[in-house]
Amino acid sequence: MLGAEKLPTGFRFCPTDDILFWLLDLKLRGTPDPYDPIPDQIDVYGSHPQNLQRPENLGGETVENYYYVQRRRQSNNASRPGRVIADGSGYWKSSQKKHPIKNEEGVIMGDKMGLVFCLKGKDEKGNNLETKTHWLMNEYTLPIPNGSNFTQLVISSIKYTGPVQHEAQVQSIEEEELDDDLRFAVELDGTLQSVDEEQSDDDQELTTELNSALYSF
Repeated sequence: MLGAEKLPTGFRFCPTDDILFWLLDLKLRGTPDPYDPIPDQIDVYGSHPQNLQRPENLGGETVENYYYVQRRRQSNNASRPGRVIADGSGYWKSSQKKHPIKNEEGVIMGDKMGLVFCLKGKDEKGNNLETKTHWLMNEYTLPIPNGSNFTQLVISSIKYTGPVQHEAQVQSIEEEELDDDLRFAVELDGTLQSVDEEQSDDDQELTTELNSALYSF
């Protein structure tokens, strides 16, 4: 994860919602926590999420990474954020409505919304297709005093929930490829040996015929 160099070796950032809202509040106030491990101003809408982080998990547990995100509007005067990635091949779609998160005292700390990354496509008739992926996002925003429903700086957490190729699987594939190479080498050696034997038989036959011809002469 970008920014993880601020954490001691062997530690992973697993914050509660309270911590995320607290860090975001400090960031917006211009007094960020000096030990804040969240990387600054990452454009999560710049490309496919797999270009941002690797699909991975640790011990079967999904790895969730966190980013400060400077959102952009759909247009200059729009109140909704633009969520289509730069090349237009996909977009983040709301999967859970924005809902307030309260602390133990019942005070609203901010809002949280779930999104899923979708790929754009066309069917055989040219109709638009939407394919949901295994990439999920939670977006954290703070309440806005003036009542606006748009805020630029947010925290986004992204995780991959699909199947992951583990090291054992990679090793198995490499072993299969090695076995294929060995089988090919053995088959090739057998083929060459067969060719050599046939060539030797042909040479011997020619020698016999030549000797016979010389004897007849």
